[in-house]
Amino acid sequence: MSSPTHEGLHSINEHLQATLEQWSRVPGGSAALLPETLHELLAQLSRAAELLRSLPADLDATLESEVSSYRCNVERLQEVLPLIHNRLLSEKARLESARAHLQAAAAWADASKKAL
Repeated sequence: MSSPTHEGLHSINEHLQATLEQWSRVPGGSAALLPETLHELLAQLSRAAELLRSLPADLDATLESEVSSYRCNVERLQEVLPLIHNRLLSEKARLESARAHLQAAAAWADASKKAL
């Protein structure tokens, strides 16, 4: 019979694997980077931290397997997060450029109205 800790870690591992898979499937990855996805990822990592703090000293084989899977998922996440950070910085720069362009266009339109 599975313990609540085992079931919780299993659920977290499934979520992490699905998120990492989703991010790897999307070219450029930015379409999958929704605030809700990042918020849920943080919630899952926080929940895992609570479960890991309550681990018994002697792990059975299934729980040890889940902990090992979690470790692998976190290591994959550690590799992916810098790429996500770079994508988000690129998107921020693109949005700032678009905003500056719109502000310049609005200023031009305003000046044109005053000239007429």
